Amino acid sequence: MNQQNKLLQNLALRKALQLSINRTELSKRVLTGSERQGQTFTPDGVARNPKTARDFAKDASLSQNTFSAKQAQKFFRTAQKELAGQQLKLTLLSDDDDQSKKEAQYIQSQLTTQLPALKVTIKSEPKAARVKAQLSQNYDMVLTSWGGDYGDPMSFLNLFTTTSGLNIVKYQNAAYDKLLATADNQHADQPEQRYTDLKKADGYLQRDAPVIVLGYKSLPTLQRATVSGVIQNPVGTLDLKSVYKK
Repeated sequence: MNQQNKLLQNLALRKALQLSINRTELSKRVLTGSERQGQTFTPDGVARNPKTARDFAKDASLSQNTFSAKQAQKFFRTAQKELAGQQLKLTLLSDDDDQSKKEAQYIQSQLTTQLPALKVTIKSEPKAARVKAQLSQNYDMVLTSWGGDYGDPMSFLNLFTTTSGLNIVKYQNAAYDKLLATADNQHADQPEQRYTDLKKADGYLQRDAPVIVLGYKSLPTLQRATVSGVIQNPVGTLDLKSVYKK
């Protein structure tokens, strides 16, 4: 959600949008198994608690961000008061492939059903045009995704620091910046403290809602029973250097 948009600068409105989307239904009925549910911006399988071995995504997940029409409407009433006199109209930008269109239509339906005073228009464009609009902040909301470069929460969370060139939503939070700087410096060689820094940082994204996490992409694959040694990384590509055939 573009933080330069005056409506989306309102936290109550962002929370209303966040709580209006039924991710379980989205995953099962619209995406049909190609996406796993999630709350954290850091997907599951990327990191584990160095003390308890619990998955980072489960450790950092805030339960109050799950779908709730009642809570969404409560936040929306607050937003209406705070944004009195402004037209509550937003455009959702997406790619123009069939899957993206279906997902965008579902999100539009959810938002306007739970928040009937809100008007949401879909704008579907070829990927190149969507990316160009995204990078130039020429959008309200955009349906997009991110894949990490390496297996660590930092590969996801560092997108949202104030100085990041990939901070396309223009999120700014000094406390968030400080947590990531501390994780990279003072706590770089202290796994437990660094993990806590990163968990708190993901919590800021969930509470401030500059992005709404819809889920984690998954890719079903088949592997022949006679082939062994395939390393399935949580991010990046398959590692085939140790592959052998029985």
